[in-house]
Amino acid sequence: GEFILMRASQTYTGRFETYGIRPASRRASRRAPRCRVTQHLALKRALDVALGATESVALGAPMRILNVSSGLTIDLLRGMGVEDVLSVVADPEAVASGAHTPMGNDAAPRTWVGDVTSVPPYMGPFSMAVIDQDRVGNDGLRPALLKASLMMRPGGHVVVYTSEGRAMNRDGVENVVRDMCLEVLGEGAGVGEDAMILRVPENFAIPNVTSPIFLEAEVVAGYGRGSKQLGVPTANLKPADVRAKTSPLPHGVYFGFARLLGEGKGDGAVRKMVMNIGKRPTFVKENGPEESIEVHLMDYEGCDFYGGRLAVVICGFLRPEIKFDGLDALLNRIKTDIGMARSQLDSERWSQIGAGVAR
Repeated sequence: GEFILMRASQTYTGRFETYGIRPASRRASRRAPRCRVTQHLALKRALDVALGATESVALGAPMRILNVSSGLTIDLLRGMGVEDVLSVVADPEAVASGAHTPMGNDAAPRTWVGDVTSVPPYMGPFSMAVIDQDRVGNDGLRPALLKASLMMRPGGHVVVYTSEGRAMNRDGVENVVRDMCLEVLGEGAGVGEDAMILRVPENFAIPNVTSPIFLEAEVVAGYGRGSKQLGVPTANLKPADVRAKTSPLPHGVYFGFARLLGEGKGDGAVRKMVMNIGKRPTFVKENGPEESIEVHLMDYEGCDFYGGRLAVVICGFLRPEIKFDGLDALLNRIKTDIGMARSQLDSERWSQIGAGVAR
């Protein structure tokens, strides 16, 4: 039941049981488990790296982890001193029963029976997520990563690994997350080729963008949906005025600051804003696929945007554009986006950026 595993520059010794392997016989212990040990060691290394990095930005926040993998992950995390783990399972018998807590989201091992996309927001926010690519499958990888990114604290990490001995398809994962608020940590992160670590940028900074983006555009007529149907009035920017700067950005929801320009257009104050760049997939059937850029000014009660210009600075990125089931789901998410944006724009990192649109 013991092993010695030698890889290019590292040697590991121990018992198979440490890595969740229980050979049926001595003969089996000498042959079959080599690949599983390799994969489990890769997961252990990735968890070590991600936990260390996450703790460095948690600032005392509780370490809550979303587990979309196996019972092995729970055992490894417990060995690292982490108990607040929500495991997503299809079969309630697949993972040992978690604690039955009064609120359902207390800091204890818990189980959510169902698909990861159905995990309710009150179960988070999470500091880290662990996703087994083999378990969720190719079709389920994007929904799992998207859900994880939407429920993560800024600065949190996502570990993706394979449990069945296949090589990690790094290019495939990078392609899946290219429009999400996730950045891929390089192979130099220390996890080797069997796992990957992704990170939600601190303060939801735009991945792969090093500085805020300044725009100025004419305000044009939109569909009137923001104020009439949703109660969230928006100023629609003329896409041609800003296309050179917005075309490299993925469709989705951004946040920053804005100021109305033009005589008689507002009071000239700089206000926090959330902005959607995209094709409005929830309404695409009625309006077609034209791209729009819609800006909601927080704490602005006027609606006379038209004929003026809007100066905008984009600071961060919250999420990709999503097709919702209806207006209620869309409005609930918009309210969440506004709340998250308001909180981030009060942070030390972004609060001084608004001065740039006052020039």
